Amino acid sequence: MNNQLYEQDFNLWRETIIEKIKKQHFHESKNAKLGVRKPDESEYTLDFPLTLEQLLDEDFYGDVY
Repeated sequence: MNNQLYEQDFNLWRETIIEKIKKQHFHESKNAKLGVRKPDESEYTLDFPLTLEQLLDEDFYGDVY
């Protein structure tokens, strides 16, 4: 497979994760009884801190397991 296909899969995965996180935060803030506000969509980061190579590199995580 070529790198473009991997990058497309990675971008799709990243967008899916971001949407799930947004929904989770919305539900948590909706159900919060401590006055936690729902963050504005502009407050969510769209940058992913890791590269595809770092995610796929087993040695990158060290002794996390």
